[in-house]
Amino acid sequence: ICCICSSNLTHYGKEYNFIPFIHSVKDNLHILDKKLINSILNLNSKEFYELAKKNKLPDINVITLFIEIMKGLGLKNGQLLQYYTSGDLSDYSDSVGMAAISFSK
Repeated sequence: ICCICSSNLTHYGKEYNFIPFIHSVKDNLHILDKKLINSILNLNSKEFYELAKKNKLPDINVITLFIEIMKGLGLKNGQLLQYYTSGDLSDYSDSVGMAAISFSK
């Protein structure tokens, strides 16, 4: 079985109406996304939902549902394959976090 979920992590900047900090933007974005990623890896949908809601993520329900599906399939071993933000490729004035995560039994 192969299940794919596609969504983004933290959306930062004026374009996204989310600017919770103005200093150390790169580091702070990585910290926010790391918390989100850890909740996904640990299949903690409640923690993910609360963090995502606090950080104004769009499509919160998509990832929350995916976490529940992974738990329902008995998958436990989440592995982060890749993480970056669009700011890592240009600048951090408007940035979106992205991660590739896989699960296995």
